[in-house]
Amino acid sequence: MANTWTEMTPAYIDMLLDSRFNKEVKEMAMKEIMRMAAALDALNGDAFAWDMDERNEAIRAVVE
Repeated sequence: MANTWTEMTPAYIDMLLDSRFNKEVKEMAMKEIMRMAAALDALNGDAFAWDMDERNEAIRAVVE
C-alpha cells in the first residue's frame, strides 16, 4: 500500500529542517512538496496561478 501525502509531508519537512540530510535529499523533499502543492492547486482550479520565479526562489532558500 502506498503512503499518502498526509503521511509523507511530515517526513519531507523533517528532511528540509534536519542538517544531517544533504542538498540532494533536501531538493528531493522540496520537489515532492511542490508536486503535492501543484496537484492540490490543480484540484482547486489554480494550477496556472503558481509563479515559477517565486517557486525557484523558495527552493534556493531552502537548499542553501
